[in-house]
Amino acid sequence: MEQTKNNWIKFVMPVVAVAVILEAIVLISGMAGKQSRLQNISGGLKTVPAAVATEAKIDLVADKTEVEVGGEGNVEVFLGDELGHQVDGVQLYVTYDPEVLELSDLVAGEKLGEPKLMMVSPKKKIAAVMYLVEDEQGLTIGKGERLSLLKFKYLAKGTGDGVLEVRVGGDGDELVTRVAETKTSRAVPFSSNKLVINIK
Repeated sequence: MEQTKNNWIKFVMPVVAVAVILEAIVLISGMAGKQSRLQNISGGLKTVPAAVATEAKIDLVADKTEVEVGGEGNVEVFLGDELGHQVDGVQLYVTYDPEVLELSDLVAGEKLGEPKLMMVSPKKKIAAVMYLVEDEQGLTIGKGERLSLLKFKYLAKGTGDGVLEVRVGGDGDELVTRVAETKTSRAVPFSSNKLVINIK
């Protein structure tokens, strides 16, 4: 268990350091007195090759996908588990263009507990939330279950397409979406959709 904690310190600290540096709207809660147990996942989680079956899906869903300039809408991000896993935590990054969309009013999902980090950074063009499951056994997600990870509002600032996507990144990139499995310390392979807001 001590090794697991040390691994998580190596994983969490760079992420938190980046978040502190960002000129963003940041909400950090529940840090004092809590220990992190999410397994270390080295490097970035790349797009899963066609030969590797995905085991989970992250969906971005909007109540409105067509608005006029100045119009508003709501987006919710879900984690769907196709096989059923026990997870130690989830780190989610959603990319967007701040010239086209303004994001605000972030609300965390409930089942994963209080997030350790939740933020919007127009400078980095991301919205983010990070959960570390407090239970040593991890959180069991039922097969076919769908969890809410994040909700937020958007404001249409300019015409064209406002694109929202889950950031997968590459090697050495800390701003990468990850779902960590408790028993194996591996990143659960997932697929995700591109959400397009058409602004007239």
